[in-house]
Amino acid sequence: MSKKQNIAAMLDAFAGTTACETRATSLVPITRSNKERLTAAAKAHGLNPSAFFCLAADEYITNHEW
Repeated sequence: MSKKQNIAAMLDAFAGTTACETRATSLVPITRSNKERLTAAAKAHGLNPSAFFCLAADEYITNHEW
């Protein structure tokens, strides 16, 4: 599976909330330079920062046995 296909599959899972699930907001304090860098990375893959952070956290948990 290519990297783009893998991202698309993760986005499909992220978007697949059920009727009983609601979205919540989390605030994460980061430096302005980190925010700019991470937002640019998200946009480069066609993601908004929220989707990018959720996908990154899910991938980290999966790949590091958390």
